[in-house]
Amino acid sequence: IQLGNEEVRSAIKEGKHLDLLGHDQLHQEKQAGHAFIGFHEADITFPPTYKFDPETDIYDTSQKNRVPAWCDRVLWRIKAERAEIAHALNWAGEGETDTSSLSSFTLSASDLSDLESDYSSDHCEVDGACGSKQFLNPDKAKKKAKKTKKKKKEKKQID
Repeated sequence: IQLGNEEVRSAIKEGKHLDLLGHDQLHQEKQAGHAFIGFHEADITFPPTYKFDPETDIYDTSQKNRVPAWCDRVLWRIKAERAEIAHALNWAGEGETDTSSLSSFTLSASDLSDLESDYSSDHCEVDGACGSKQFLNPDKAKKKAKKTKKKKKEKKQID
């Protein structure tokens, strides 16, 4: 998170951790188109998961005094062919280019106080669940995609 340590910790204490996402380095780089172009990330709805003093829910108090952050991120993308088929079937909606609705990934952070006492990691555990829409008949979908593409090409030539 590209802010000062005290500012980040204060926002977390006040329950304003979602305000910090705009200062998250990965988020910024993706938004600027510098990294992971075309990849999606699940909504982060929980406070930063790194770095804690071992066996506690207290952010780093070591000499390094690291700024809390989200880590171990999960990003995914949809292969271009599937995205094209999805558009032909209007799964993403007319004229939309966002295919994130074709698959989903939800995240949740564990409550550190619920973890066993021998838990010695400096990260909060994050669980995820992934889902995707299945193509029931890929051959039919591919044909429809080609037909739609051909119609669009013909329409451009007429215009």
